[in-house]
Amino acid sequence: AHEQKGNRREWQDRYFYGVCDHFLPDGRDRMHFYTAAYRAGRFISLTIETAGEELLLDDLQLNESRYPVSFDDSFESNDRGLNELARLSRRTLEMCSHDSFMDCPYFEQLMYLGDTRIQALLTLQVSRDARLVEKALRMFAASLLPSGFFQSRYPSRVTQDIPTISPFFDGMLEDYARYRGGPLVKELLPAARRVADAFDSCVGEDGLVSIPRSWCFVDWTHWYWGVPPEGEYGVSGIVNALYVYGLASLANLYELTGDSGLERYYRDRAAALTERMAEAFYCEKRGLFADTRAKESFSEHAQILMLLAGTLPPEQEERCAEALFTADGLTQCTVYFAFYLFEVFHRFGRADLLERRLEPFREMIGLGLATLLERPEPSRSDCHAWSAHVLYHFHASMLGVRSKGYAFREVAVAPQVVPGRKVGGSVPHPGGGVIEVEADSISAFVSLPDGVSGEFIYPDGRKASLSPGKQHFSYR
Repeated sequence: AHEQKGNRREWQDRYFYGVCDHFLPDGRDRMHFYTAAYRAGRFISLTIETAGEELLLDDLQLNESRYPVSFDDSFESNDRGLNELARLSRRTLEMCSHDSFMDCPYFEQLMYLGDTRIQALLTLQVSRDARLVEKALRMFAASLLPSGFFQSRYPSRVTQDIPTISPFFDGMLEDYARYRGGPLVKELLPAARRVADAFDSCVGEDGLVSIPRSWCFVDWTHWYWGVPPEGEYGVSGIVNALYVYGLASLANLYELTGDSGLERYYRDRAAALTERMAEAFYCEKRGLFADTRAKESFSEHAQILMLLAGTLPPEQEERCAEALFTADGLTQCTVYFAFYLFEVFHRFGRADLLERRLEPFREMIGLGLATLLERPEPSRSDCHAWSAHVLYHFHASMLGVRSKGYAFREVAVAPQVVPGRKVGGSVPHPGGGVIEVEADSISAFVSLPDGVSGEFIYPDGRKASLSPGKQHFSYR
């Protein structure tokens, strides 16, 4: 019941639920009290009980405590809702950045791998300061369990193992390789490789992964504790799709670092598992991958992971994407996994679907929030790092600015904007300067800093070279 919070700006006729501090003045003048740890919230409630003497409150101060995130980007649209979501996303990232990233500043206050992959990528997209990203990568590498899976949150006095989160370490390291590169990538490649070995140890005689007695969380949908069908004791299509996704990320890492032998090895492993996935889970009639071998349950999640892995034959990939975009009755992603859904939309040029699925985020604006929610209402956490990914997609999908290849040596700009929408903004380049883009549905202006080149990708897939300076592209 306490999660039914209503509009977050309202405080009258409400009650406080959660952590509080007790201070005991002893009658002396000019006493100072402060909390032993920072507190997170929207309002302050003071309850004062005096004894024989009155209490004089001289001053009350609030001091903000967080990592000094430097936003070197900009974004603006002719849609005020998008501009407000950009502002809320920045504030959410700030509130979840301290001596490390964390999932939320009120509840766990812990660095979770699933949240951190998204936070880290957003940070790389909007800031030149990658120190928290590098710290996160090193700390999760240090959290490796004997099984080869990473602890799902670290550092933490209580060890928690969510095997289905581990493939996102490989994704996070791939993101870092694309946007920064450097010796840290090769330093952590052995840790990334352990994920593939850990999943491989769970492969049964049928060639499919089954991870028993684990919390195989995927997303906060209607699934019990976020675990997909057959995710805990059976053979889950989504868990196996996560393994394919992880193998593809690992192959990408070896491609980026120039190791063609290991790249081919992991691409072959991903391709072989994809074939087994197709035999066990693909429903030819619907063009979808099922959640279970019984093919009675279907989700967006399975399709998303298989499409992002890039291991499907072209014809099957096209059919699977179209089914994802149009099928009824699929278990839908919530706030967290929508990050990966939006990646699919960009890959297939579906700006219209991205706009449509931004609606749950737009609804948050009407709730009077100062940051973005953990999940659709009723939400436990009012500030959750993974929800800030909408700002990443404003830059990487609407403006279309992404690193092309290793260490951001080149840029790919592929704006995707629905008719009537105008967007503009900039993305910092680690070498200096910013990549600027202004775009609508019929044209785009792109400006690159000195020393940066790349390619422009038209909505219909045509490509053109980009060079330093300002360039104009018309789609007509």
